Amino acid sequence: MKVRKLQRMRRPNIDQKIDANEAARLLFVSRSHFDTLVRSGKVTATRCAPTEPQPLFSRAVLLTYKKRLMARQRRGLRRMMEATDRMGLYDAEIDDLQTNETGAPSD
Repeated sequence: MKVRKLQRMRRPNIDQKIDANEAARLLFVSRSHFDTLVRSGKVTATRCAPTEPQPLFSRAVLLTYKKRLMARQRRGLRRMMEATDRMGLYDAEIDDLQTNETGAPSD
């Protein structure tokens, strides 16, 4: 019986420098939106040498930015859910579901 050697998948180096296209894919945004992030200063290039045709970005810095962005989105979503709960919108939706199932209005 032959035993195959399984090649380990190479994990990307966390401090690897990547170009703008790869950075946009890492953040799950379009390239034009990523360019907007760079112009606004939210994301900065780590190396932009005259010999390099394009700026490079640190994967570690981008992952940190992504983590902060996701935490901010989670806080915003939580605040929206709390606000709709305070306004009673979930209760109205449940009442509407019960009305549609039974065909009669609920109390």
